[in-house]
Amino acid sequence: MFHFSKSIILFIACIAVMTPSIVSAADFRVDNEVYVGDQKEPSSRSATLFHKGVIYDFLDGTPEVIIYRPAQGQFDIINMKSGLRTAIPVQSVESFVTQLQKQALQSKHPQIRWMADPKFKEQWFGDQSRLVLTADTCAYSLGLIAPKDPTITAQYAGFADAVARLNALVSQGARPPFPRLAVNRAIARYRAMPSEISLMIRPDPNTDPLHLKSVHKLVSLTESDLKRIQNAEHFAKSFKTVQFTEYQKALR
Repeated sequence: MFHFSKSIILFIACIAVMTPSIVSAADFRVDNEVYVGDQKEPSSRSATLFHKGVIYDFLDGTPEVIIYRPAQGQFDIINMKSGLRTAIPVQSVESFVTQLQKQALQSKHPQIRWMADPKFKEQWFGDQSRLVLTADTCAYSLGLIAPKDPTITAQYAGFADAVARLNALVSQGARPPFPRLAVNRAIARYRAMPSEISLMIRPDPNTDPLHLKSVHKLVSLTESDLKRIQNAEHFAKSFKTVQFTEYQKALR
């Protein structure tokens, strides 16, 4: 369902600060850009809109929109091209991720077992507001910001964790979410959210590492954003609702 580029985005852009919870709502937008290697121009852009406790995730260049409704415990995924909608309960996502972790912990492959229960060496550079997390096969360098309104941090965190878990369910070949979630827990101690994330991945010492960077800008909602939200809600109500398996088949 998600393109490979979206899997990359979710691997580094969905770095949160706390575990999901229903909190007081703030209205805002986070603009995201992802860079691969030494690219000067972003390989992808997305916008995540937070409005009245509901989160709307729009990835440029794709017809798909994710709507996360924490109070209802549900994801709505709509496709503007096919005119289809599918709903996935958060509980189903969490059950899948729990089973995925159990299976990974029993794997014969050491890297898969590590990904099921990852450990990082942590360094904090307070003068730069930068958190660095390193392991044998990957390293994160995160620039952090602390919004004045703590509900912004909490809402962003809840969505980031939730959509990371969702990606593990809906995206074939997606990396397990547990390294991301471990990074999230580390960030939680600083009560912040990321403004920039650099990630180095090197699963094999005999291969060149992959370098990724994402940039995140926190801004206020605009009238145009509110119109996008209105349209997304309209389509969520008017599109044909199908089971997730049927939704996937229709997009192949």
